[in-house]
Amino acid sequence: MSESTLGIIRILAGLVVLLFIQPPLSRLKSPVWGAIVPLVIVGAGAYAFGVAKVPLNFSSGVIVLVPLLWTLLDWRRGRQIYHAKQAAGDKKAS
Repeated sequence: MSESTLGIIRILAGLVVLLFIQPPLSRLKSPVWGAIVPLVIVGAGAYAFGVAKVPLNFSSGVIVLVPLLWTLLDWRRGRQIYHAKQAAGDKKAS
């Protein structure tokens, strides 16, 4: 395998790990934990386009925007689940 193929595999593996850990992080008490993965994706995109000089075109933009939107929506869904569990716990306590 060439070095570029290994690099792509590493990037995809890292992305899968980030998308896998996002739901549990977004359900924690502090909403800051759920912001970690979207911030990592924004940082990686800024690095790729700013420092590594990856050309910004439609396909490279989609590669950054799709995981970013996915994690933001997952973050929102996780916060809704957290608040629903909190509300259910408050009703049981009363």
